[in-house]
Amino acid sequence: MTKPGKLTEQEYKLIKTHTTKGFEIIKHVRHYKNSGILDIVLYHHERFDGKGYPKGLNGEEIPLVARIVAVADSFDAMSSKQNSN
Repeated sequence: MTKPGKLTEQEYKLIKTHTTKGFEIIKHVRHYKNSGILDIVLYHHERFDGKGYPKGLNGEEIPLVARIVAVADSFDAMSSKQNSN
């Protein structure tokens, strides 16, 4: 994530797989099944306008816990000093 400049389309497609790959890795953890953690991992990049990923959910289709984490993640991205190597 320290690449200078924009990602290529192929790089962006690869980055977007982290939600489903993360979900696949942890979906078998019994404690996570009813805790909301799986929803956070899978849906934290969905957008209220339906332009997010991985499924293009919109509005209240997106689980509340994932919407909350998306806001926190966006705030962190906007307020954190980025690495400038």
